[in-house]
Amino acid sequence: MEADLSSLNQKIQQLSADLALLKAQQKKGPTQINPWIPLKDAAYRLNFSSARALRNRIKNGLFPPDCYCVDPTASGKTPKYLVHVERYIKQLR
Repeated sequence: MEADLSSLNQKIQQLSADLALLKAQQKKGPTQINPWIPLKDAAYRLNFSSARALRNRIKNGLFPPDCYCVDPTASGKTPKYLVHVERYIKQLR
């Protein structure tokens, strides 16, 4: 019986230590979120009909150049577009 109680006490102490660690990590403040999001998500958030519509707008020069970047892929065939949605919305105002 005492062995069970001591093992339960150890588990409780371990859980308390884990909880204290999680609380300490949360107090550090908000983590930085990357403002650059993939084209598909950006198209949805900016109310474009599709990612293709947004990509075509970028390719035709109708999208501000500082609001997107093109990352080459490993294969080199299809570039990956990243869009800074917040910056674009600020330019619309």
